[in-house]
Amino acid sequence: MNNMKVDRCVQTLYCVGVCGFLLTVFCLMLNPVFAETNGESSVLINVPEVDLSMKSSTLAVPPELSLTECQQQVLDCLGNGQYHEAKQLIESQLAKAKSTDTELLYLLAYVNSQTDNYNDAARQLQTILSQETSGASRYRAFQVKCLGDCYYHLRRTDDAIRQYKNALVMSKGLDELDVLRAEILEPLAACLMEKGGAKEAEDYFEQLVALRQKLAADKQLVNVGPLFWSELELLQIYQQRGEQDKFDAFHKSFAGLFDQLLSLRGKLFKPLTQSQKVDFSKRLKDVLITQYVKQYHPQTLAEYLWLISGYRLRTLPLISWEPS
Repeated sequence: MNNMKVDRCVQTLYCVGVCGFLLTVFCLMLNPVFAETNGESSVLINVPEVDLSMKSSTLAVPPELSLTECQQQVLDCLGNGQYHEAKQLIESQLAKAKSTDTELLYLLAYVNSQTDNYNDAARQLQTILSQETSGASRYRAFQVKCLGDCYYHLRRTDDAIRQYKNALVMSKGLDELDVLRAEILEPLAACLMEKGGAKEAEDYFEQLVALRQKLAADKQLVNVGPLFWSELELLQIYQQRGEQDKFDAFHKSFAGLFDQLLSLRGKLFKPLTQSQKVDFSKRLKDVLITQYVKQYHPQTLAEYLWLISGYRLRTLPLISWEPS
């Protein structure tokens, strides 16, 4: 949704640091491992079709989500960047409700998070979690993860870690390849790194990479991009902790993925003009978010909005290295 702040979750939540990233990439590019994969590599990554003749459109809510009149009005306001009006609509409906409408409260928490009012968003999520004692563990786990995100933005890292760990416990009954587990593991490990807990962070990053590798087995770019980030972060931890054997063993597979993405980037961007490259990045993000939402299966409008607000286009060698 172009006018919505879908990139509000800061990237620093999910990476060790830009300087560390650039240094690692520079070292990797000089490493002899690349001699084994240099040249015309076989790119197996499946890139979705991108129509450059169309303008970036407003993301449509999944058709399986049935919206109330109030929810549609709120969505329209958000699509136009009218966050204050959206908040007033929700608060008006909550005032009319005889009991607390947790879905409306969840939606209000989202709007507050998008206007950097994380204290109110956190309080609203706490109210929801205190009242909902049953229900699907996946839905509840995602709400707890959202609460952790709010605490992170408030610089309450210890509280964020506690909520991420709670969400991870709630997700244990989910399917092995449920993408929610990856979305919880990533910020949890990053927060632990920020607090200096490199050993514990390493354990969670190893779990994350193992899950990302299984998800990326389908060769879809929507899953390969996050795998690249997760593997890079794990390599940095190995290097930071002086675990050279682990670094060397893991480096070769990472180098192969890195080379594939670079080769893919060259094939995709070579025939494009500079303006087309910019348009391609925007269109590709729309397509990948749509794919991401489909594999996540959000149940409500609030969950859908929280979901896309945290989505980032993390295929760095393919997208972010292009000059703006």
